[in-house]
Amino acid sequence: MYIPNQIVLLKQIVMLEVETETLKETAFFVEYVDQLENSIKEQYPQLVLPSPLDEFSVLNRKSTMNSNERQFAKLLLSKDMVVYREPRIQLCDSVPDFFVYNPRTFNGKLVEITLSSMRTNDERKRKQIRNLELCGVPFVVLFKEQMLNIKKYCWQELF
Repeated sequence: MYIPNQIVLLKQIVMLEVETETLKETAFFVEYVDQLENSIKEQYPQLVLPSPLDEFSVLNRKSTMNSNERQFAKLLLSKDMVVYREPRIQLCDSVPDFFVYNPRTFNGKLVEITLSSMRTNDERKRKQIRNLELCGVPFVVLFKEQMLNIKKYCWQELF
């Protein structure tokens, strides 16, 4: 039979073990993110990336994402992609919605989501696309029609 002091001591040992595991997991995660970011910097030195998104930041209603961007980011995170919101590109006047990195293939791509049609005459949107073409990082623009196809054929809950 345990006496009260032994019970307290056992609880402290268990808590210390939990804290140690948490610290190890955190250290592993930090090391993983550092390696990931170094790999991205080697491939795409012109990118200036913020911290990657996590589920909490995507669900945070105070973020600058609209609902379409939020749902799309949520989908990407569920597929184990690493998602950066509004990456800056050196010597480029435009800011895309995301930089998405696939850690399995070691490739990334800028993603711009727009509710404009593929046949848009919006000069601001056309200028943004021209700027992204010149930045040297692979990119994709998902227009309204493409987003509707993603919803129709891949993920009905997208919008």
